[in-house]
Amino acid sequence: MLTRDLAGVVGVELHRDGLAGQDVDGVLAGAGRVACAPVRCRPCGGMRSLGVDSHLASGLNVAVMTAAATPSVAHRFARAFNSRDVERVLEVFTPDAVYHDLFYGRFAGHPGLRELFARMYAEGTAHEWTMTQVAQSQTCTIGEWRFAFTLSDAVARGAGRTLRFTGVSVFDTREGRCHTYREYFDRTAALLAIGIAPASVAGIVARRPSIEVSLPELGTPPR
Repeated sequence: MLTRDLAGVVGVELHRDGLAGQDVDGVLAGAGRVACAPVRCRPCGGMRSLGVDSHLASGLNVAVMTAAATPSVAHRFARAFNSRDVERVLEVFTPDAVYHDLFYGRFAGHPGLRELFARMYAEGTAHEWTMTQVAQSQTCTIGEWRFAFTLSDAVARGAGRTLRFTGVSVFDTREGRCHTYREYFDRTAALLAIGIAPASVAGIVARRPSIEVSLPELGTPPR
């Protein structure tokens, strides 16, 4: 039962099975309708506009969607990237954005990011970047994801291989767009899965380390 005041509600989603094809005007019963909102009935996904009662019929699980439910920068990035449209991806980033990619390194500004994403699309196909968990504040969004792609003929040693792995991306944002991007995943395992020789992987990791190491000073006994 939902007893809160629903004035100003933007949308309501009904999750009970079996609503498809029914007259949804009869689903919400009682007096004191306080808002008119679009309703999506699963599994049909159709949208209807009807009054929302503050006392809902029992057995319904209702999720209230307000204006705050704007897609996060992480979701917008994933959708844009999966479209394979470089210019659409760039719209997610500020003109002065810095992108730290574990495979390719650091790229800055729209010209640099354009070069990076063009290379990604040239070396891979069938990209599927899916955000599975997202947390955000006004200035930072963190997204946990699953990523899959197939290596193209441009990567001779691994052409045709499909890689699937998980990781986390951090989007530092300004006015709804990303100005600094960084990511975390098992880069060594991914490079080996591509087919790169272990010695070459070691060289890549040495040139762009993700772990800082401090060596003991000479003469300092080990603890």
